[in-house]
Parts: sequence; structure tokens; C-alpha cells
Amino acid sequence: MTNHVLRSARKKFILLILASSIGLIVFVLGTLQIVNITSLNSAIDTTELRAHISEDEAVSSYVDSQKPYEAHFVSLANTVRNQDSKRLTATIIIVAITASVIGALVSVLGVRAFMKPVEEAYQSQERFMQDAAHELRNPLAALTASVQEYHRGDDPERVIATVRRQTRRLVSITEDLLYLERSRDVELVDTDLSILLQDVIEELQPLAGTKRVRFETHIAVGIKKSIVSSDYVRMAKNVIDNAVKYSLPQSSVHVTQVLEKSQIVIEVKDSGIGIPADQLNLIGERFFRASNVGTVDGTGLGIAIVRKIARTYGGSVEIKSTPKKGTAVCIRLPH
Repeated sequence: MTNHVLRSARKKFILLILASSIGLIVFVLGTLQIVNITSLNSAIDTTELRAHISEDEAVSSYVDSQKPYEAHFVSLANTVRNQDSKRLTATIIIVAITASVIGALVSVLGVRAFMKPVEEAYQSQERFMQDAAHELRNPLAALTASVQEYHRGDDPERVIATVRRQTRRLVSITEDLLYLERSRDVELVDTDLSILLQDVIEELQPLAGTKRVRFETHIAVGIKKSIVSSDYVRMAKNVIDNAVKYSLPQSSVHVTQVLEKSQIVIEVKDSGIGIPADQLNLIGERFFRASNVGTVDGTGLGIAIVRKIARTYGGSVEIKSTPKKGTAVCIRLPH
């Protein structure tokens, strides 16, 4: 379980303790009121009546003058006390029921809130294991078959090429899965995104050259943001890498980054194979790849990572595409 999950659970547990403490205070106050009611339920006698009125000379003199009717005053006092007792009893019952209901609700909600991050962490780990098992099975099977071919004396160069290709795929899938599931517990640094984007384009220039694809860029200078630079690089690289891989030879990939009002807008357009309309809404789901990608390498996790990074920084990702005409990916981040 990640430190982030533990800290979140700890905070919610502290809130639960505070809520329980408030409930305990209400219970104690209610108990004290019950003690008062108990004292009210005892009948007043003549001595107690005189003690109550001794400080008020006018009332005391009046009672002395009406001594033959002293029993009547005691009766009236007991009647008033009984009425007060009934009202207080009703109040305490209402308070007790309300406190019990509130306490129960707070406990239930508190336990749910406390357990939610734990459950999410467990589900995340379970999903990671399921995804890993599902996606690693094919390259592992291919590696096993290659080893068998090698032992049979088949073409060694072809076997080695297959092993290298499947090993790269295994590494790529594992890295992407780990990135998707990792905890966000890092320090943000004010970073020049314009320089980072130029670096990404330079890094992908050899791939573009192999595909005979040109970069056309419009990158505004001096755009800065508090961010983890590796997050931005991975996000930009995934989108631009896809644009190059799925572009047609002798075409262009347009990369722009500008500041629009309070948003940083990164847009990557290609004129490649595009995405079928009925599959566009599935892009970004784990391991999903459009039906028209053919033999182009990929894990199906690139856009899922892009969406996760954008959400981490309060941004969004929009994808528009037309089959055989190209795809445009627009990332918006708050500045």
C-alpha cells in the first residue's frame, strides 16, 4: 500500500475519532441531565420548600402568614417540579435518540471513508496483476516458442530478432503498467515546458526520419508550470510518438504549444490512418488499440497514461479523428 493511501486513510481516521469524541460529549451531557431529572423526580417537603424561599423575604413572609395552607404550597411546588421533570425527560429522550442516530451515521460514514482508500489501493493492485497477467502472456508465449525453435535448430537470426522484439514489448508493457499504478508523492518544480517539448521533438526526430515524417512546430517560448518534468515529457512523448507511428510516409506532424488565457494548450495533429468513429470513445482504455493499427508496435497504454497525467494536474485530453485523414490530440493544462 502506498504512503499516499496511508496518509489519506490516517486523516479520515482522525476525523472519525473527532466525530466520536463529539458524540461522547453529547452522551456525557445527556447523562448529567438525567441526573438532574432524577433529583427533580424526588418530592419536595416542607423543609426543602422553606430552604428554597428563605432568600426572598417577601415570599418567605407571605408563606409564614399562610402557614395553615403550607401543604397547599408544597403540593403546588411538587406539581411544577413534576411538569419540569416530564419536559426534561422528553428532551433527553429526543437528544439521546438524535445522538444515537447521528453517532451511528457518523460511524458508518467514517468507516466507509476510512476503508475507501484501502479498498482503492487493493483494487488498483488487483487490476495491475490482472492487466499484467493478461498482456504479458502473449510475449512470454512468443519467447517460449522462440526458445523451442532455437533448440530445434531453426534460423538463429530470426529467433534472436523475435526474442529481442518480444523482450522490448515486455519491458514496455511493464514500464507503462508501473507508471499507471504508481503513487503521486513528488515535489512540483517550476519548469519551462517550451524547452521540454523541444527536447521531446529532438528525441523523436530519428523515428520521424525513419518514417519520412516532418515536424512542423509552433511552440511559444517561456511557458512555465509547476510540474514534474518526467510527467510532462512522458505525456508529450506518448502523443507525438503515436502521431509519428501512425502517420503516412511523406506527411507532416504539427505540434503546437500556446498559452490561451489561463490554460496551456498542447496540440498534436497528424494526417495518418485515423481512428474508426465507433472506436474513438474507447481510445484511452487500458490495452485498447484501434482495429486499423495493423502491425504498428504499441502497448495500448499510451493514451491512458496521457489522460492520467493530465487529470493529475487538473487538465483534460480531447481527441478528434477521421479515418484515413488523421488524428488531433489536444491537451489542456491549467497555467
